[in-house]
Amino acid sequence: MSDTGMRGSYSLELAYLLWVLGGCGVLGLHRHYLRKHGTGVLWAFTGGLGFLGGAVPDLWRLPRMVEEANAVRGYSASSLPAGSAEPAAIRHPATPASATESLERIVLRTAKSAGGVLTPAIVSGESTCTLEEARTELERWVSAGDAELRATRDGSPPTVYVVPEFLTEESKSRLE
Repeated sequence: MSDTGMRGSYSLELAYLLWVLGGCGVLGLHRHYLRKHGTGVLWAFTGGLGFLGGAVPDLWRLPRMVEEANAVRGYSASSLPAGSAEPAAIRHPATPASATESLERIVLRTAKSAGGVLTPAIVSGESTCTLEEARTELERWVSAGDAELRATRDGSPPTVYVVPEFLTEESKSRLE
């Protein structure tokens, strides 16, 4: 795989190409390219979370995912080549939920009280952020290696975000 992500900005076109070459996202090649290795492996083992659950939605998520990966590497949308930035409507990452407590602190507090297992709905319910902002924040944690995306045994919900430091024995028994 290309080491473009290590030396330069990530390319939306290459991410889409890897999505296509990876069986319309099923193999997770595009996720590995964007350094989302945990979900890349999950996609490969679950057929892109059942194709319609993850691989197909990634087709629309790719612009945001590329921008987030570039942001992690220190590239802004203005420094990217023309045509590789996403639309302005989804350019801004999650903002703090309140003036007194950041979304990161809310995620930490909630992870601790929830035994290390989170969903965007749980985080959104504990804050003033939207489900999309919560999902973006949790994906940022996964990208940074501070959380993992894991499958649940009973499939309800099918996947959860796990903060290993707060994982309890009871929570572990719910996970694959």
